[in-house]
Amino acid sequence: MAIADQALTSGVSLIISLLLLKWSSIEQLGVFSAINALYLLFFSIFSSLIIDPMIVFFNGKYAESRKSYTSILYLALYSTSIIIIVSCFAAYTFFSLTNEASYAKASLIFIFFAISQLFFALERRIMYAKSRSSLSVLGALVAALLTLLLSYLVKETFVTSALSMMYTVTISYLMGALIMRRARIMAESGENDRNSDLKTISVAKDHYYYGSWALMSSIVAWLPVNLYYLIGQAGEAESSGSLRILLMIILPAQLTVANLSYYLTPKMTRSSNKISLIKNYIIISIACCITYYLLVIIFGKNIISFIEPKNEELVSYVKWFGLLPILTGVQTIVNSALRAAERTKEIFISQIIASLISCAIGVLVFQIDPLTGAFWGLTAYYGILIIGMFVSLKKGGG
Repeated sequence: MAIADQALTSGVSLIISLLLLKWSSIEQLGVFSAINALYLLFFSIFSSLIIDPMIVFFNGKYAESRKSYTSILYLALYSTSIIIIVSCFAAYTFFSLTNEASYAKASLIFIFFAISQLFFALERRIMYAKSRSSLSVLGALVAALLTLLLSYLVKETFVTSALSMMYTVTISYLMGALIMRRARIMAESGENDRNSDLKTISVAKDHYYYGSWALMSSIVAWLPVNLYYLIGQAGEAESSGSLRILLMIILPAQLTVANLSYYLTPKMTRSSNKISLIKNYIIISIACCITYYLLVIIFGKNIISFIEPKNEELVSYVKWFGLLPILTGVQTIVNSALRAAERTKEIFISQIIASLISCAIGVLVFQIDPLTGAFWGLTAYYGILIIGMFVSLKKGGG
């Protein structure tokens, strides 16, 4: 079921990516890339303080208070939503005053886009923690079918653009999350907490204690991955848009291996031999990523021609960017082992070192060739991060 869920989610991401690339001009894509980079920063903060601690605590400290704990998690989602709404209205006001109409409009759409994505992500992770992956598959299936249906309707009825794709994603993920939540509530009817005396303030303290290092890690990790979008947008939107095209081609593989952490962390929490588990999953991850890489090599030229016929020089970069999911998969697995051991401080230290070195390399080469700079910056980041985290894991006894 977990594999089916990942396949559906990655499939939705691929559909969204291809349509977004096909419907948007390179300039529009640059705007969307910058907006999406900011969303990922919001998600990193939410994930660090809410989702990541939940994966560890759900079957651990709060195993006898799951219903009360879930209610507190949703209180955190509502609070985050208020912050997003206030921030986006402030951004809308700023961009309106500076006559940046496209960014002003995107700021308002971003409210619904971000909240629906966070809602879907939280409900999906709750399903994993409760071992109800079949309900997660249901949500992913609804999102996939709605994405296809709404994309067709948008193509036939409205002007296709990056913003219309954001509307499609918002509605699809919102409905998927609502159906998951309803199905979960029905499945849990009659279940009661053994210990219902759970205080919001104590949960907040536990999440902050666990998530504070994870939060700093996420913010640091956001920079080397999204820096090149922002640099490109500050200079020429074309380079930001071209980078978006290349990374979207490998997005399904990136998402699949990155989302492994939500399945692996609970599993590693219960494992007494993490090193053996890590080795097995690294082999599986690399095998899957190599398979996807071969598909990218075979069909890369056709994908580029379909998306941006006038930008065929991107084909030469596909074979290099196609290697990135391999590194992403390995670092996700080692990262999961450290998180399961609640050693988020060591992850943060590794990410600080990796970020500083990789950003220096990436920005330097970016001045010569933006896409080459982004590739070597990302490669350096994942490579250094893997080495640092694995050394930390071995020192701690695995």
